[in-house]
Amino acid sequence: MNKVEEENVSVTVYELSTIEASFSNALSLFRFDSLFDYGNELLDPEAVKLVNGYYTYLMNVIQPQMQEKNRKRKEDNYLTYPYLIPRWLPNGIQT
Repeated sequence: MNKVEEENVSVTVYELSTIEASFSNALSLFRFDSLFDYGNELLDPEAVKLVNGYYTYLMNVIQPQMQEKNRKRKEDNYLTYPYLIPRWLPNGIQT
């Protein structure tokens, strides 16, 4: 007797859960923007300079450092942690 039979739950309940989880996963893969990529849309020149400067710093300094650390982790047979790489961080949560 398998787990479904033991709990007397129809297989369709599990199938629906699988479909829902797959759909949620697919939605989470969409990226409409990345953190601080809106600098050129601002009207205040000082704000443009500030946001674009920080965006450039994140992409050209922080991100390569994080990628190098992940490369070393992978080389040493440790799990990598790509989730906070700046290009993958959205400005907000899209629903």
